[in-house]
Amino acid sequence: MNCDKTRLLNRYLDNELPSGERKLLEEHLRECPACNKALSEMKTVDQLALSIPEVPSACSFEALKERIKYKKQNAFPVPRWTIVAASVLMLATGAFFGINEAGLFADSQPDGQSYVQLVSNTENSGYIYNLGEE
Repeated sequence: MNCDKTRLLNRYLDNELPSGERKLLEEHLRECPACNKALSEMKTVDQLALSIPEVPSACSFEALKERIKYKKQNAFPVPRWTIVAASVLMLATGAFFGINEAGLFADSQPDGQSYVQLVSNTENSGYIYNLGEE
């Protein structure tokens, strides 16, 4: 195959050549035995490729979708209300401990009256306010 037109044969077989180039190549094929032989071999390969039966893939998209669906159905189910309840419980616990650490809950004193203790940032300084009636 020493002819430079052989590079056009694949496009010719696939009907991808514009009509002008196609006619010129067909005229060339009548005169060039090397291109004729190459075209004949390409047609044989194409026919053999088309005669191979289609084998179904073991991992098709549909099979993959079924596997995902099966795994979702057999996964450990967690009801939504348990997730919501756990979230609310965590928020309430965090809020309780956060407020308690800030000293905003009233402390009960031995005399039965309630007091709120506000502590400043300096050491050994604190303020106690009586919330009870006088």
